[in-house]
Amino acid sequence: MSKELELAHTTAPPAGLFICDYFEQKEDYFAYRPDGTRDWLVIATVSGEGVFRVGEESIVCKAGDLALIKPGTMHHYTTFSGGRWNFYWAHFLPKADWPQYLLWSEPLKGMLMTQIDLTDTRERIYSAFRRMIEDNRQGGRYGEALAQNSLLEVLMLAARQQAWQTENGMDHRVQDVLRRMAENLKDQHRVTALAKAVHLSPSRLSHLFKEQVGDSIIEVLLKMRLKQAGRLLHYTDRQVQEIAEDVGFASPFYFTEQFTRFYGMNPSEYRRLGID
Repeated sequence: MSKELELAHTTAPPAGLFICDYFEQKEDYFAYRPDGTRDWLVIATVSGEGVFRVGEESIVCKAGDLALIKPGTMHHYTTFSGGRWNFYWAHFLPKADWPQYLLWSEPLKGMLMTQIDLTDTRERIYSAFRRMIEDNRQGGRYGEALAQNSLLEVLMLAARQQAWQTENGMDHRVQDVLRRMAENLKDQHRVTALAKAVHLSPSRLSHLFKEQVGDSIIEVLLKMRLKQAGRLLHYTDRQVQEIAEDVGFASPFYFTEQFTRFYGMNPSEYRRLGID
């Protein structure tokens, strides 16, 4: 008799019941559902390792891996001998507009996966799971809706990571630098500090960034600042000097010079023409 035939079947939750939790499991943990479930299951590994078996194939999930198992997919997942596996999970049925966020790579038939390389994105996903669990436990009129919003955030973050990996083929360290600059336009963002943050030498980061993005770090940062300045000029009534400061220019005169060179007109003309 095969080992799988000897395993006790793990009860699947009723289809349509939204449930989620966080597990810290030892080596004797397993779940075995030969007929799969009638809903989707997402698992986000925080630490340790788990092995997923789908039919005769298997794959290991480590910290930062997100696994998504389709309805009706036979699955058997477990910890390794002597190991531990800590992970968030949720059973759900996607809403009508969610399938666009479920287009992950499919290493095993019926099992989708994506690797979250960026530490900040991982923490954002784990934070979303924590809020999801808390809101779902509270229940009430808004509890499940808030929990499902957190789940959607997880799926969207994973889908964005997948898109970066498949469409751009961009190194995750370059992605991290782009994110750091976009989130904090006012910061100086010296190449040495950015390189240290992504564990590369300044020369290696500069070369890799230029190779993958097409412009240098300084050039991309300048474009980010000027594009954001254009949005603020169009959608707010803030003074030009305030906008210059908001996007990281210490000198309003230098800001006007760079803005004019980029847009072909000065900030006041840009605002007056109402260009979007």
